[in-house]
Amino acid sequence: MAIPAESVAGFPSNRLSEKLARLWALVLDSRAVPCHLEQDGGSWRLMVPSARLNSAINELRCFVEENRNWPPTPPAHPLSENSLATLSVLLLLATFYNITHLDLSLSGGYPPDWITLGNANPTAIMKGEWWRLVTALTLHADLLHLVSNLAIGGVFIFFLCRELGSGLAWSLILGSGILGNLVNSLLQAPDHRSVGSSTALFGTVGILAAVSMFRSPGYFMKRRLLLPTAAALALLTILGTEGKQTDLGAHFFGFVSGMALGLSTELLVSVNGRPGRILNILLALLSILVVVWSWCCALGMASRIRILLLLLFLPSIAFSFQNEPDGFREIPWGSPVGKIAGLRPAAGAEGTVRSYTKMDEIFDYEGVILSEILYLADQERFVGVELTYRCAQRGEMLELLTDMYEEATRTARGGTLYWQGRVTTVTLAPPDAIQPWKPSPLEPSLCSLTFRSTPSFGKNAPQLKVK
Repeated sequence: MAIPAESVAGFPSNRLSEKLARLWALVLDSRAVPCHLEQDGGSWRLMVPSARLNSAINELRCFVEENRNWPPTPPAHPLSENSLATLSVLLLLATFYNITHLDLSLSGGYPPDWITLGNANPTAIMKGEWWRLVTALTLHADLLHLVSNLAIGGVFIFFLCRELGSGLAWSLILGSGILGNLVNSLLQAPDHRSVGSSTALFGTVGILAAVSMFRSPGYFMKRRLLLPTAAALALLTILGTEGKQTDLGAHFFGFVSGMALGLSTELLVSVNGRPGRILNILLALLSILVVVWSWCCALGMASRIRILLLLLFLPSIAFSFQNEPDGFREIPWGSPVGKIAGLRPAAGAEGTVRSYTKMDEIFDYEGVILSEILYLADQERFVGVELTYRCAQRGEMLELLTDMYEEATRTARGGTLYWQGRVTTVTLAPPDAIQPWKPSPLEPSLCSLTFRSTPSFGKNAPQLKVK
């Protein structure tokens, strides 16, 4: 007797494909239910003895139910919000192109021939001019060359920076470009010359392919690897595969180098975790140092590198942590207290700092139940908020903050954790910060999470004490 498919999986008809019919037959064989397949025109039937029909249907229903959500969807990965930083670097590359095409003299001499000084010359590189592996990545032959690289490669760079973080992503991009140029120089003829960031851009695609492959093992590996690989081939086609001006070797070796660096990085990340804010800043500064040092060597200005690096590194102190907020629940820092609806004075104040509660408040923060929310004001301006919750949920709160803001820095005061940003300081206090005494068995211990406007709480700012 034929098994009715609609009674097993709710199919609209009893017509089975060959693939599904053979799969169900394999399931029944494994459960010692005799069966065989019969073809009926363009469909298939799974035949079982009449006496075993009900048991066969039950076995298939169990199989379908157990595999309903298989294979599982890959876990979501939090992305970094660093689009502005990525766009700034791309604009800086375009600005440098303009500089190289202006007749600007250095130290009162003749304008430098940037292409001659910085192109990837295999002969010069083998003689020790290592900096050409880097400087060639920052040069472009003409405006079309620049625009094509920025417009096409910029998309992949945006994705990679959000996936890995700015510092790690740019260091890997630079590293893949350097390795690609090095291998290409070893294999090219002595009179070969090349410039352009496309080597690093193909390295970016290779890194994305490696990251996708590593984070989506098993069933998803082939599918997820096809997309970046196809993107690399499409990018190669768009940039041109014909003509003597196209350096296919640099493109290919950049892609392979990116794959190698991406796999190595993912192996390290799987063991040690994603780099935090400090390490990302250090990697970003290291990338800047490599580029600046390389051009100083190319221009014969290595003796002035300290001054240049000082000028470049000063802005780094303004870096903020990942997804840094500029207020709380759509109320920006600095808002006049009188214009915030529903605020009522609360007990506890010191100096010009006062605390308020808010009517019709939602006592929930990203799934963590709150006991109290205090709005902090300094000189009648909104400067912070303190959230009180049960200490039993402190582990959940820490995991939530780490996902949003990356790793925190532990202070020397009893285990307080903080995220120091440009405009906001986030503080996760230890369990005994607001309840130094031992609560009664019926009273749960409370912990606090504070968001404060950074400029309002310097070394000499009043320290608010609440509860």
